[in-house]
Amino acid sequence: MGIGVVSWIAFFVWALSEIAIVIQTRRLRRNVSASKMDKGSAWLIRIAIYLGVGIAFAFHSFGWGRVGWPVADVTAVLLLASVALRLWSVHLLGRNFSPEVSVDSGQELIKSGPYRLIRHPAYTGLLLTFAFLGLAFRSWVASCAILLLLVPCFLYRIRIEEAALKSSFGPAYEEYCRATWRLLPYLW
Repeated sequence: MGIGVVSWIAFFVWALSEIAIVIQTRRLRRNVSASKMDKGSAWLIRIAIYLGVGIAFAFHSFGWGRVGWPVADVTAVLLLASVALRLWSVHLLGRNFSPEVSVDSGQELIKSGPYRLIRHPAYTGLLLTFAFLGLAFRSWVASCAILLLLVPCFLYRIRIEEAALKSSFGPAYEEYCRATWRLLPYLW
């Protein structure tokens, strides 16, 4: 049993969107001087993402946790919605977005769009993308394994990023934290 057309389209849209994010970020941050505070979280997430893609393909080929076509097609569409959330979030951040946790003097605290409710909607979008990737590739076991891999990496990243933002924005960021959720509205 192969991977469906809708799932392949969703996968390639995600991959191309990440390439576009890298290109846009390099262009926007070309002349930005920032203090790096990443503590290896960017590399940790990159490795986890590559492993996540490998898990999705491997578990599909082994047939572990097989789901039917309707589930795969619906989750492929949800994957596309997750990619849209990530792209919207990164677009709103503009030059503030960076793959590494860093702080610069021109940085702004963005509170519009999904940032009105969630402090890290780009991470929410990426985590949902990978939760749906395993299912789109017809394996619920892959989705569970990917989340078990990625969630701790993002929790580490969020802790580092929020400390950096608190040091940069002080009380304004603490007030923003009290008014928003980290990743999922009404849950966390």
